[in-house]
Amino acid sequence: MTSVTMLARRNFVLDLGFAAASYQDVANERSTKDFSLSMPIVVILDAALWLIYGRAAGRPPLIASNAIGIAFVSVILYHKVRYG
Repeated sequence: MTSVTMLARRNFVLDLGFAAASYQDVANERSTKDFSLSMPIVVILDAALWLIYGRAAGRPPLIASNAIGIAFVSVILYHKVRYG
């Protein structure tokens, strides 16, 4: 396993954990006032950069993990914009 693959897995686990914890709060309370708007944006940009690198390097683990991470965090960003 290469170091890039290990970083992709770490990034995926961190993004998934952030999204799961955030979504649970949003689903239970229908409120996103406790969340910063900048955090999901930064996480999406981070994952997008890794996704671009993964496509350029031809590394499927980077592509898959970051695409899934972007999808999860995008849901949180959507709720932040919708519920304020």
